[in-house]
Amino acid sequence: MGDRLGIDFISALGMPPLDYIALVDALGCRQLSFDLGPITANPHGYPHWSFRSDPKLRRDVQGALADRGMRITHCEGPFLGIGKTPADFAADLDVMVELGVPQIGIVSLITDPAQAMAEVAELSGMAGQRGLRRGVEFIPERAPGSLRQTLAAIAAIGDPDLLIVMDLMHHFRSGGSVADLVALDPALIAHVQLCDVPLVNTAMAYSDESLHERLAPGEGELPLLDALRALPREISVGLEVPMLSRALQGIGPHQRLEPAVRAARALMAEAELP
Repeated sequence: MGDRLGIDFISALGMPPLDYIALVDALGCRQLSFDLGPITANPHGYPHWSFRSDPKLRRDVQGALADRGMRITHCEGPFLGIGKTPADFAADLDVMVELGVPQIGIVSLITDPAQAMAEVAELSGMAGQRGLRRGVEFIPERAPGSLRQTLAAIAAIGDPDLLIVMDLMHHFRSGGSVADLVALDPALIAHVQLCDVPLVNTAMAYSDESLHERLAPGEGELPLLDALRALPREISVGLEVPMLSRALQGIGPHQRLEPAVRAARALMAEAELP
């Protein structure tokens, strides 16, 4: 169970990579995800860093992971719909390969389904040429915005290696159910992102909540136990729990994440997810 559970990148709110690796190790997890640079708010005032422009950092991270017996599950993004075409991500994909990333999580912020499908297909093909596995992370009010829409897009694209990054917040907030997970071909799931949230939240924009304000398992209203029971036994699970408001209250990363890790492990044990 300890080997199955990891920490996903935005949980650390922009922490520099070597410190992030040490944090995940201290939490007893052996896997983590990355992006090529910070994508959240920076409440602790960390220095800027970027894998794109720092080959030494890439080497140091590979060494630190090897020394600690840890691995990267995937790289968050690329993010489509931010003023770049898929071709603009070619250099990023090359950096991911150099970093040793095995898989990317494609995120579409595009609202037009046809455009989104075309760009996901192009980016998936580029990743495949580099030997990278790829999953699509759907987000409500974007395209694709639900599990059903993602399955339709994957079928239309016709790429047998294009899978799904299953963020449970996005799944249940988009109207998805546990029954949908039970019915889903387990071979289509690339990675699961675990958090908790209220079933409805009108206090903030969805994008702000998703990026900065998630809860530890058991603190919200998602049917996480039944969801985990419906998922494949061998799937990697990343705890994605950015807690900006708690960070702004002076609660440090380990203090924020340790209770979430403990709750996730208890939930996974109850779900008999080894």
